[in-house]
Amino acid sequence: MSSKKTEKKADTKSAKVMGRPVLKIDWDQFDKLAAIHCTKAEIADFFDISEATLDRRVKEEYGITFEAHRKRKASAGRRSLRRKQYEAAMAGNTGMMVWLGKQWLGQAEKQEIEHNIQPTIIERRDGRQIELGATAQVDNLKEVGEGRDESNSGDR
Repeated sequence: MSSKKTEKKADTKSAKVMGRPVLKIDWDQFDKLAAIHCTKAEIADFFDISEATLDRRVKEEYGITFEAHRKRKASAGRRSLRRKQYEAAMAGNTGMMVWLGKQWLGQAEKQEIEHNIQPTIIERRDGRQIELGATAQVDNLKEVGEGRDESNSGDR
């Protein structure tokens, strides 16, 4: 009997494990994708695995959830982008200087709007003139010189 137990143990050690092979994930590539804010679906698609598999493998590799790990790497990506923007501004990129000034320093472009709308004067059949205001609505009809509202007089 003891020889059968020994044989069984030997057989189980040499037996091949059934199921799908474990797909290798290039964790450096994963980190680069996370740094540029790729979504879970995009990263899973890149490695040709399901999102559930990606969740499980990240948990096995790092001991934290996918979102927690991606958040860390995305933060590093934002820092790198900010550094490159700053370097571009310091190298003389005026567009980047203006943008960073607005974002970081609260600077804004001064906007001046000049309104030069002339009223329209209409001469009525009775010889009186009526001024149409800028809105050109009938309610805003005023007799020129008197400034009174003609809309309610019934004399149209």
